[in-house]
Amino acid sequence: VEDGPREFDADVFKDDHPGSKRLKEIFTILPSIAFAMEVMKLRQTSYQAIHELKNKLISAQSWLGYLRNDIDANAGAAPDQAAVGQDMELVETAIREGAELAKTYLTLASLYDPKFVETDVNKVLKDVAASAQAFGDARRPGALKVGTDLGANVPSRNMDAEKLKMAFFNLCKNAVEAMLDHGVGNPALAISSRFDDNRIVVTVRDSGPGMPREIADNLFIPFKTKKEGGTGLGLTIVKKIVDMHGGRIECSTGEGGTAFTVTL
Repeated sequence: VEDGPREFDADVFKDDHPGSKRLKEIFTILPSIAFAMEVMKLRQTSYQAIHELKNKLISAQSWLGYLRNDIDANAGAAPDQAAVGQDMELVETAIREGAELAKTYLTLASLYDPKFVETDVNKVLKDVAASAQAFGDARRPGALKVGTDLGANVPSRNMDAEKLKMAFFNLCKNAVEAMLDHGVGNPALAISSRFDDNRIVVTVRDSGPGMPREIADNLFIPFKTKKEGGTGLGLTIVKKIVDMHGGRIECSTGEGGTAFTVTL
């Protein structure tokens, strides 16, 4: 410390020199420090989630009050079906969004218990592609085309297959919704993998309109979403899953579409 920072090889830990024991102790506790920082982030997100859930429930309570007033105002007469129907729809929406937020947050909390096993990433991506195609067909039959280009040399790795499926499907789902909601002609989703410099690289690319800069700059921040009914936690979960695998995720977006690249 007195001499300032310096770089050193991991082999230095094998040497017996003054300070080596302290260095080993420091690196031993680093994972605990990292975990503690994650718990602090989770606690902060908990406050935000509870706040957002409270808002949804207050909204539902308010619309129930309006519904009661509409019914009372029409007591003894034919009820205003349009007004009552609108109140009911708003109540149902608020409750549904609150339940979705709670479910999504529980998913986020469960990420702290990963199950690492030998995993074929290409098989994971095939399952994700099939799910994405089914999701698109359910929304607009026959409109979406999902293609895959999976590298033959991509090796199996020790990973959490189910959580990887969750992450990649989340990326695909967002892309499909963006293309279909914006009425993109011939919407296409391309999922590719390759093995490069001892890392597995997966890309999810769509043919959508791209994202506005204010959205692209806040992709992985909890509750930052402009999607109607969205929780703002989807990409936060994706980022956490990538982080737990020691990887990184990058996004490029423009008029030609959006691509997420995950390196594991």
